[in-house]
Amino acid sequence: MPVDSKTELVVQEDNLLRIVDASKAFQAGLGAITNTQRAKAAFVSFGGRSGYMPRRVMLIVILLAGLVGACGSGSTPVPSAPSSPNVVSLSGTGVTAPLCGKPDDRLVHVAPNYTLSLAPPVGIGQTLVDTQYGCPITRLTTFAEFRPGMGNHHNYSTITPFNADSSRVMLLTSDGWLTIVDIQGNVVVPVANMPAMNSPDAPWDPTNPAVFYFTNSNQFFKGTISRSTVATTVLHTFTGYTSVLAPDQEDLSDDGCKYWLVGTPSGGGAPVGILYNPCTDTVVSQSLVVGVKDSSTGWHKIQIFPSGKMLMTWNSNGATNGTGGESYNTDGTRYWHLYDITAHNEVGIDLAGREVVIGTANGKLSINACGDAWKSLTVVDINARAPVNCLMNNIVGWHVSYRDSPKGWVLLSMFDMGTCPDYSCFDTTSPNRLVSNWQSIWPLYGEELLLVKIDGTAVYRLAHHRSRSAEYYWAQPHAVISRDGRYVVWDSNFDISSIGDANYADVYLTRVQ
Repeated sequence: MPVDSKTELVVQEDNLLRIVDASKAFQAGLGAITNTQRAKAAFVSFGGRSGYMPRRVMLIVILLAGLVGACGSGSTPVPSAPSSPNVVSLSGTGVTAPLCGKPDDRLVHVAPNYTLSLAPPVGIGQTLVDTQYGCPITRLTTFAEFRPGMGNHHNYSTITPFNADSSRVMLLTSDGWLTIVDIQGNVVVPVANMPAMNSPDAPWDPTNPAVFYFTNSNQFFKGTISRSTVATTVLHTFTGYTSVLAPDQEDLSDDGCKYWLVGTPSGGGAPVGILYNPCTDTVVSQSLVVGVKDSSTGWHKIQIFPSGKMLMTWNSNGATNGTGGESYNTDGTRYWHLYDITAHNEVGIDLAGREVVIGTANGKLSINACGDAWKSLTVVDINARAPVNCLMNNIVGWHVSYRDSPKGWVLLSMFDMGTCPDYSCFDTTSPNRLVSNWQSIWPLYGEELLLVKIDGTAVYRLAHHRSRSAEYYWAQPHAVISRDGRYVVWDSNFDISSIGDANYADVYLTRVQ
């Protein structure tokens, strides 16, 4: 990131900013920093861009010398260690180690500087470096940038916001308006130029970086970006339906030719799952009754396997058909009842070419490969209907992303499943919502982003996302990886409680390949 033949690192130190030699501060493959001038500058207001320095890329690091003991950051050994090894083995697989992060040491690491004032990067495109694990974190959005009084998010961990060449990122505001930015946070398509949609789910084409898809009314559209506008093309009108809806957590299949929709019949009756092939403009099937979303007998989440099979998370748990987590064939017939109790799952292809689902067995031993059948993630071969390997042990509260399938890295983002007051709650409120014993109850991998090799043999710890995730749903990071495996995007409120948006977060990016 050269700017005037220099790259500057800005460090907050005693309420001053000091430009230092980055080669002495960290090693993250970002190049040496030569300018050692001092600057008595202050952070500008959080909500605006006025602090952004034109033509400069700033890497912001918070120095914690002398603060570690006071803040309780440290390393706590965990006797019941996870199955992931300390030594990373990547030979013979074609899997490349990430550019940043540290191999898992199986220790609890409390987020450094957790209870002190820590501003995120002040300007779009500016970057800080995680002080625990060394990964750069670039800020993509600022509060109220796209909509007055609104924070910003990406959609979810199981639908990538990155386009085919990872140059564009699709985001949405707290009140549901979509926009597209580049990987420095510059607006590509403003909110006003995005087409009307009936769902926030607008998956990118996996090969054409200018194309994404969306639904409105009873039609399926292709959107093509041209400069700052979007040209829309109707690909299919679903006659016999009053509406078709893109499920809010589903991505397009890896080949770009399969996508499950939810259609509401115009003649009445329960909504059905429609498997549509946009490559051939073909309706493959439309017989699977999925019901009303989040009703007692309806769907909660729909995902698509590379083959086009559906992974259905029903809204009600159970061991009977139409409950729990089930897989369905492309013709809409039931294939397999996997989970009696559902959790966060992801699908893809592993390094051996198997079509797999990643999830916790929740006590069901026939699909468990881990030491603990509850607090773990197992990789399951859906064609063999059998577990392949344990991905991760000793975890609680996660979202999982394997959008780079089959490149081999699974992204996990950990969050606090409790309610405030707890260990991941605001200490910027009155009264303080952070419990007094938060350090002692901080869990292994608490509030972290992890890259895990799909066969379970390597774990890299990337960063603390620093969001107080127990505060509300959108405070959870929902981290997601790009299809090429180069970038990770996630949300964080950075312990900021005074913005005014009850669902506030902003969006951050880390390059890992």
